[in-house]
Amino acid sequence: MKKILTFALSFLLATSLAHAKDQWIINGNPYDVDTVEFPQQVGPGIRYAQYALPAFPLRVSVIHVDLTNPHNALETAMPDFAINRDVPAQMALRYSRENHQVVGAINSDLSSLSGEPVNSGQFMNGEIIVSPSGMMAFALDERNRPFIDRFRFNGQMAIGGTTLRISNVNATRYVTDTQSSDVVVLYTDRYYTDTNLSSGGKKMVISPKEGRFLWQSNAPIHATIDSIFDNDGHTAIAQGKAVVWIKGSAEEALAHVAAGDEVVITLGVSLDNGSMAHIEQLAGGMDMFVARSGQMGDTWEERHPRSIIGFNDDSTQVHMFVIDGRQ
Repeated sequence: MKKILTFALSFLLATSLAHAKDQWIINGNPYDVDTVEFPQQVGPGIRYAQYALPAFPLRVSVIHVDLTNPHNALETAMPDFAINRDVPAQMALRYSRENHQVVGAINSDLSSLSGEPVNSGQFMNGEIIVSPSGMMAFALDERNRPFIDRFRFNGQMAIGGTTLRISNVNATRYVTDTQSSDVVVLYTDRYYTDTNLSSGGKKMVISPKEGRFLWQSNAPIHATIDSIFDNDGHTAIAQGKAVVWIKGSAEEALAHVAAGDEVVITLGVSLDNGSMAHIEQLAGGMDMFVARSGQMGDTWEERHPRSIIGFNDDSTQVHMFVIDGRQ
């Protein structure tokens, strides 16, 4: 049985309430630490603990994951659609099934009470859910190797000798100004049952040339245009299909295309400090490095609840933290 950790929230694990005194130094000041829950194994190569600093006050939940253990995995999770709202505990329950037990989860990205898509991108099990926006993100490749970096999106769509840049995938609220004169937005069936409300331009409904769409990074995706029509605001997204909204100079460049034409889409994703051909999992957050190679990085002076993720020097251990810093 695999033990799964999703990016969503809440360690619903409780055992001993015994306490052990220790001290942590924060901003040069020592604070007594109560070990609320001693380190315990909650899955193969997965350890959990919880600590409290009453005088701060602060409560910290920690989970350590051995990536070399074949019986556990890190995965991203989401509601039924990219723009739906859901709480992490519900996601964890939904993703638990026979031989796939979720034992812990943390929030990723910036919360959105309105249920809009995440800001900094998401890949889930090898497929893009929302395109990265150049902010900091945590990712795993097909070999289960972790990366933390700024991920840049460079999507392209080629039709009949014309190549256009794709503005984003399923990230309309934050990345695309719907009043802009030049827009190419790809909506997959993971976005919602229909596109967001937009005005102007044209829409194309596309189908996979063969089989089903596999929205992977840095690989050509072949499609066929089913129909092309004046943008009608909200447009239904049928399961297994996708919708492309084009506007401005992109619309003019594609004036010659018609139903039946072939489309080649490439969802290019690059890192600022490295290379990663295939992205298996990706979840982002605030655009901050807390620490890198043993050196402290960005700081945040205000006290708010935060989730943090990192990995060790040889990329074999991932460390996840949930910090309640407001109480």
